[in-house]
Amino acid sequence: MLKRFCNKLMNEPKTIPSSLWYHLKRQKSQISKKFREHGLFGIYDHLVQLITNKEPIIDSYQNKGELIKKTFDGFEMLLNPFDYGVSTSLLTYGSREEISAEVLQEYLSKLKKQLPGKINVLEAGANIGHYILTEKVILGDKGYFLAIEPSPDNVELMKKNIELNNYSEHVEIDQVALGPETKKATLNLSERSNLHFLDNIDSIQHSYEIKDQIEVQCYHPMDYLEEKGLSPEEIHVIRMDVQGQEYELLKGLEKVVRAPGPRLIFIETHLSVKQNELDWILSLFEDSNYDIVSVASESYSRYNKNSFSELKNWNQRSYELIVQKNIN
Repeated sequence: MLKRFCNKLMNEPKTIPSSLWYHLKRQKSQISKKFREHGLFGIYDHLVQLITNKEPIIDSYQNKGELIKKTFDGFEMLLNPFDYGVSTSLLTYGSREEISAEVLQEYLSKLKKQLPGKINVLEAGANIGHYILTEKVILGDKGYFLAIEPSPDNVELMKKNIELNNYSEHVEIDQVALGPETKKATLNLSERSNLHFLDNIDSIQHSYEIKDQIEVQCYHPMDYLEEKGLSPEEIHVIRMDVQGQEYELLKGLEKVVRAPGPRLIFIETHLSVKQNELDWILSLFEDSNYDIVSVASESYSRYNKNSFSELKNWNQRSYELIVQKNIN
């Protein structure tokens, strides 16, 4: 009876406030994944974290050493249990952005069958290489990645992960950033390695404390592609997680977005993106004849949003969006 009531509660958000429903759904998803990955220890971890804010799973990994090797479906990774970002998320849950990752692989498989030659992927905010390896499972030898990551610590671990999977010939790693113009820029380093952001982003929207600042080389996207000898038509996939730089980057990549397809684009939008900027992004996709493939949040929900006008009128500004053009 209790299980039936909980399932009814989770499936009928109108019976409870939307914020509470989202919180309950998030807790349900987290517990399910921890149990799948760690069994009863996962449930214990979740209860302890709720009560004390401690994380027994991560504590157990930290006691083993600095880097932990973990096997995923089709690849391996070295993860840093002392970095509360992508590494600890993968160690805790065994996956990350699972809904979007599955959809991304599905459409990469279609694109691979459709395109005869190599597939060029622009990875802006490549972090420690998790998405590159997720895409590598599908693209294999046909994939060629431009991995852009401004954080030196992330780049160091990404290189190890790419080498661990014997994929170095397919990945060109650059410790740079992309932005509105080619110049030196300040990168604010967060306590979490996936939450670093450039100095032109409104830091009020970032809840994590800045622990350091470093100078990085920033490129306008078209300057970067020109340096690599690639035309807009030659970029087949764009994936970006750039902590509020979505508007600036897509403005810089407008020629790529509008170029004849087929093309697949996966972006993560953040609260620091203003509503008019998000509307511009959505209009760019709509005007360039893209279709919405998936709208999801951090593994908890896949939203039923089928048109760009729906997204413009939606009160949610932070989500994972995958769009495609001319992929059969």
